Amino acid sequence: VEVSKGPSAIKYGPQTVAGAIGLYSTPIPDQALGGKLALLGGDFDTYRAHGLIGGHLETAQGYDVGLSLETLQESSSGFKELDSGGDTGFVIEDYVAKVSLGSKAGAERPQSFEFKLQYSNEDSDETYVGLTLDDFRADPYRRYRGSQVDQLNVEHWTYQATHRIDFTDQVDLTTLAYYTRTERAWYKLNDVRNAANTGYTSLSAVLEDPTLYATEFAALVGTPGTSSAVGALRVRNNSREYYATGLQSVLGYEFDTGAVGHLVEASVRYHRDEE
Repeated sequence: VEVSKGPSAIKYGPQTVAGAIGLYSTPIPDQALGGKLALLGGDFDTYRAHGLIGGHLETAQGYDVGLSLETLQESSSGFKELDSGGDTGFVIEDYVAKVSLGSKAGAERPQSFEFKLQYSNEDSDETYVGLTLDDFRADPYRRYRGSQVDQLNVEHWTYQATHRIDFTDQVDLTTLAYYTRTERAWYKLNDVRNAANTGYTSLSAVLEDPTLYATEFAALVGTPGTSSAVGALRVRNNSREYYATGLQSVLGYEFDTGAVGHLVEASVRYHRDEE
C-alpha cells in the first residue's frame, strides 16, 4: 500500500484533494521457484486461503521469463442471525496471473514487459435493513425475515500491460496500458407496502416508529403464523457497471548535484471511464 499526500499526489490527478492510495499486487518471486501459502480458520465457518507460486527462469537464448499464479479464497456463514434461518456471510474468490519477459543480461538498453490478468467474484448475503432500537438493544445481531433474499453479487476484471526500457543508467521510459471492469448487483429489500395499500413506506420510517407502522412492521418481521398481503415487500436490484481504461507513458531522469540525488518525471496519460 502506498499513500500519497500533498504535492506527491499531483501525478494521480485530477481529483487529489485528499491524496491518493496505490494498492500493489504481489510481484513475481525473484527466485527460480518460490511461493507462499497462508491458511486461516475461525468462528462462523470462516476460512481464508491465500496462495502464490511462481518464479523466473532464463531461456536458452538468455532472456528472462517470469510467471506467477495467485489466489485468495475466503468464506464465512456470517455472525448475524436471520429469524428464518440461513447464511448472512459471504464467499470471495480472487485470481491473479502474471507473465513477464526481460532482456538478456548485459543488454545495451534493458527492457522488460509484464502482463497481469486479475478476476474476482463475491457473493455476500448482506442487507441494508436494520432493526428497531428496542430490538437492537435486545440482540444487535438479529435480522428480520424480510431481509432473507438480500444478496450482493460482484465481478471484477483487470487487464494490465507494462513496458519499461532503460535508455541509459539515468533515463528510462515506462508505458502502461490498463482496463478494469466491475459489475455489481445488489438484490435487497427496498420498502414495504403501506396499510392503506396505496403506496410504499420506506424501511427507515417503519423501523423508526414500528407502532405507527404496525402493519408494515409485521410484514417486515414476518411473524410466524401470519400472512402478509401479496406484494407487501418490494425488492429492487441495484445493478451497476463501471469500467476504466487508459494508456500512459512516464519518462524518468535521475541525476545528482553534489550529495543530493534527484528524480524528474514527465508523463502523458489518456484515460476514459464510465459508470
